[in-house]
Amino acid sequence: AVENFTSNLQEISSSLREMTRRLQETEFPNDVQSTLSLLENQGGEYQNLKEDLRNAAKHGETLLSCIRRPTTHSLHHVKCSDRFINAAAVQR
Repeated sequence: AVENFTSNLQEISSSLREMTRRLQETEFPNDVQSTLSLLENQGGEYQNLKEDLRNAAKHGETLLSCIRRPTTHSLHHVKCSDRFINAAAVQR
């Protein structure tokens, strides 16, 4: 689950970098209609990325609460270090 979460965050991060690069390189058209269309497309892409980030945050919170959930005493010694490592990875 942590690996899945990490992979998802890497994809979002890559998409965000790509969008930022494209925004920086954008040359606005000279006519109003084309500019509005460009802004609408960029706004839609922004909303999609924002939704992806929200979903990732919810997934991370759920994952972290599962990792932090108390275990029985017998399992505690075996999984303690794994839980700490997983919690640290999600918190980053």
